[in-house]
Amino acid sequence: MNNKLITLATCSFLLLSGCAKQATTTEEIDNQLYSNASILDEVTATRKDVNVDLRKIRFVYLETKTTFYPGRFDFYVRKNLSKMGLKVVLNKEELTALILNNPELSNLSSINDPVSQSRLSTLIGPILKIRVTLGLPNGANRSVSVEITDLSSGRRLLELSHNTLVWANFETEVFFPVFKVMNEWLNEVRALRGSEA
Repeated sequence: MNNKLITLATCSFLLLSGCAKQATTTEEIDNQLYSNASILDEVTATRKDVNVDLRKIRFVYLETKTTFYPGRFDFYVRKNLSKMGLKVVLNKEELTALILNNPELSNLSSINDPVSQSRLSTLIGPILKIRVTLGLPNGANRSVSVEITDLSSGRRLLELSHNTLVWANFETEVFFPVFKVMNEWLNEVRALRGSEA
């Protein structure tokens, strides 16, 4: 009986000690950002331009598109942009409210077309537009595309696409690879320009 208790205590200790190390500080969590991204299906970058100064960007205009819980998807993408250091992010409703509450912007009738978006960027300062689209083609197949555009110049800075079959974890297999490439691009831009944004 005594040997069984000792064996049970030893096994319990070994099992618990294997789970002891976890990221506990903010710095450790930041260093692990998207570190467990799937590498089964690579993210395709069709355009990657690092010629932008993030210090001059007033805010990010976020446009998300999905049929899978659109409000939650918008929140999820915004949360991840914040983790990447993009703190001022406005969606369409917030940008519309900004325009309606500022008399100098009252002559803008729409923010849907590129011409109006460019005009808005001219009036209030450079804006970075990030469009994230989640496609649900069929079954367990998922596709994510990202377009990042500098609205002041109309230049497309980053284009990403990722198509994958989800095997176990929707977040790590579908989103983390895309967010990892976005985060690497942002870090490259910051390193070249020495920007804080």
